[in-house]
Amino acid sequence: MTAALPTSHQDLLERPLFAHLATVRPDGSPQSSAMWFAWDGSRVRFTHTSARQKYRNLLAEGRVAFHVQDPANPYRTLEVRGRVESMDPDKDAAFYSELQHRYGLDFPVFDAAVRVVIVVKPENYVAVDGGLTESETVALTQPYPRLIPLWYHFCVAFTVRTDEIFEEALDALGKVEGLSRQEIVRRAVLERYERSRHVDRVAASTTRMTNRWGDVLERLGSE
Repeated sequence: MTAALPTSHQDLLERPLFAHLATVRPDGSPQSSAMWFAWDGSRVRFTHTSARQKYRNLLAEGRVAFHVQDPANPYRTLEVRGRVESMDPDKDAAFYSELQHRYGLDFPVFDAAVRVVIVVKPENYVAVDGGLTESETVALTQPYPRLIPLWYHFCVAFTVRTDEIFEEALDALGKVEGLSRQEIVRRAVLERYERSRHVDRVAASTTRMTNRWGDVLERLGSE
């Protein structure tokens, strides 16, 4: 979690994606809705009406959170936590019409009289890539030279399902790192997943290079 918007995920606010906005109802229960939004570099604006429940929620509790997901990679997301700064009338539904264009639509507005602009000031951001936050990625990938033999021992045991070796590896790692068995298994699985993703990226890069320079390489090899 950071106070500044990570540049790696800035595009998720700039693109016309859907924000899943969470608010708190007066009775304390949560409510979540898919919303259009606009980002100006410092504030997020939503369109709504003063006749709906979400408006009443925000009158009672101004703290909000919303989540935006990359449609091309559902494991890449951004959570924004903040507070409502203002809720003012949307004169002639001008902002609503602006959002229509942003999302590629154009239709008559029949509720302009009750339309409002909700302005949210972000306070914290949580950027996720590959299902991991930045701190989790660092914790997962940082080197542990003295633990490599133990991790290797554990991964082998996990793969071949040799119960005796598996139990021994879990106990050894648990003592050295002070982690629960569940956390050890989680990290091992995620580490292997990251390695497989790296292999896929290298293979894709090789394919692109071959497609682009294959004829040149072939000519060089024939000379």
